[in-house]
Amino acid sequence: MYNKFMKCNICDNKGNKSINREKDRYIELSGKYVHCDCYEHHLTNKKKGALTEDEAKQKVDSLYRQQKRELDSKTKDLKSKDEFIKYVMAYYDTELSNYYLIKLQRIHSAALQGQCRPIPYCDMLEMYKNPKVRKLLERNRKKNNVTKQPYHYDLTVLIFEYDNYRKAKEERMLRREQNEENRRIMEEYARKTPKQVIEKPRKESIDVDQLVKDIFGD
Repeated sequence: MYNKFMKCNICDNKGNKSINREKDRYIELSGKYVHCDCYEHHLTNKKKGALTEDEAKQKVDSLYRQQKRELDSKTKDLKSKDEFIKYVMAYYDTELSNYYLIKLQRIHSAALQGQCRPIPYCDMLEMYKNPKVRKLLERNRKKNNVTKQPYHYDLTVLIFEYDNYRKAKEERMLRREQNEENRRIMEEYARKTPKQVIEKPRKESIDVDQLVKDIFGD
């Protein structure tokens, strides 16, 4: 059950919950939660080893940013897991077995025997959506006459193909970064280099009166 409010281990009395998870800045300390402001005040008022206000603010801000990054990563991961499971169910038009879900979690945490690294749900979803990977899965199922619960077989194939996929993805990212860097350099060069203006040769003006005099005389 989602609780919008939590107890601050510094300012709340028993039964009170003043931390608003959706609005307040708070951090976790040894499994308990405190407002950032409360912890800053605590650090500057300790009897021993008290910090200055700037030191306390810097320390709390660092903890807050670190924990927020971790929380955002977990939230994103849970969302990716939900999207992946829904996609697989729609792809095979079937419910997934509990064994499959347990195996999926083990793959995500690199707990399978012989598995070198964890596989993020977002990467597995990208692989499933990749037309080349889907053709590979279909070809292997047909070759090995897999008809019952094909999602188990396909998941195993994804594990074996992940290193190749990961390497190709990293190479694409490097090429994209290099292209962006080249574009930035060219734009910077164009901005700093003055444009050369090519002037057209001027046409000398004709003195009509003088021309008449030259032809007909005075």
